[in-house]
Amino acid sequence: MAIPFEAGLVPVAVLWAWFWGLSLADWLRQPGRGLLWGIVATVPPLICLVIVRAIPWKPLRRVGEFLNGVLGPALAQCTLFELAVVALLAGLGEELLFRGALQPVLGLPLASVLFALAHFITPTYALLTGLMGLYLGWLAEASGTLWTPIATHALYDFIAFLVVIRDVRRSTADRLEPFPPGTPPTA
Repeated sequence: MAIPFEAGLVPVAVLWAWFWGLSLADWLRQPGRGLLWGIVATVPPLICLVIVRAIPWKPLRRVGEFLNGVLGPALAQCTLFELAVVALLAGLGEELLFRGALQPVLGLPLASVLFALAHFITPTYALLTGLMGLYLGWLAEASGTLWTPIATHALYDFIAFLVVIRDVRRSTADRLEPFPPGTPPTA
């Protein structure tokens, strides 16, 4: 279901850009340089992911519980290829729409608010995605190409999917394990 939705954002972005007289092609120059910077630019959000997961704050725990409980089981059913396609389409579709089509018309702050609202799972998750939207928008402006935020978004999503899947598999294994690891069964 995610694949057609994310892919469907591409024509929405193209139509919005056409309506406002924007050229998405101008944003898609320098793919090699943009992709390389996008890979490097994935490091700060991944560091934030590690930090946020380590903070024992109840609203952050709720985000993790939702992701692991609702999204996790569906992700765990996917192959690596399917996860990569979803992540790539999310990066491509969402960045074309929010950074390529909406940001030039509405500005970085409002495009980031809309990005947050589009990801509204909990207020905390919306806040985190809004901050990510600001970062991705800044990457687009600083690099002059959408390839940078596309690569950052796609790579971040792919790694975050793997983290969620790992958490789901660990919790499933813990529920199935009759004894704590390393504890021999007693007679």
